[in-house]
Amino acid sequence: MISAWDPVFPMYHLASNKGYGTPPHLAALREHGPSPLHRQSFAPVWSAPIPQEVLGFMREESEDVAEDEEIIAERADA
Repeated sequence: MISAWDPVFPMYHLASNKGYGTPPHLAALREHGPSPLHRQSFAPVWSAPIPQEVLGFMREESEDVAEDEEIIAERADA
């Protein structure tokens, strides 16, 4: 699966490292910041100076969750 994303994010050399922190991959993380594919618990991701990119569908899911939480909070207050 990681190799299939290599053409979308070629700067991370995904086809050659398959998710492992190789020197070129870690250099790309420092230069470009983390992609949406990077695991947030991976230290070079959470400590990256550049925010992690988010794909559109991830943003929509986050907005949906926030709306659901707001509805739940309103119902709890009623």
